[in-house]
Amino acid sequence: MTNDTFGIFSQDKAEPLTSASMERFIEQQAVVDEPLNDWERAWLAQHPQYTVESELTERQAADTKLVPCTIHSLRRARATGMLFGSAAPPFKKIGPRVFYTPRLIFEWRRKATSVQSHTGVSS
Repeated sequence: MTNDTFGIFSQDKAEPLTSASMERFIEQQAVVDEPLNDWERAWLAQHPQYTVESELTERQAADTKLVPCTIHSLRRARATGMLFGSAAPPFKKIGPRVFYTPRLIFEWRRKATSVQSHTGVSS
């Protein structure tokens, strides 16, 4: 396989990158309790360099719209434990560095959406 060929690698073989192979790849990467919803699939398709277990910096999380806020809001949410009146998104802290994983953010977004729909709050 040459450097200008793109594909999804499965053990020793590469499969051409098609929408069907991308869907299979995304589903294989998903280790969340529930199947991926349309927004999560779209986010992963738009950002193929990340998997559900990737560790994104706060800048990457904000720039890719994984979390619906700015870096400043993320920092404030970590300090206060709240973001827009709800629980702050989960993060990992390794030394001074902070990381967000898509899997945990997807679960957090689902819970936030579920709470809003049960309380009658619209987004």
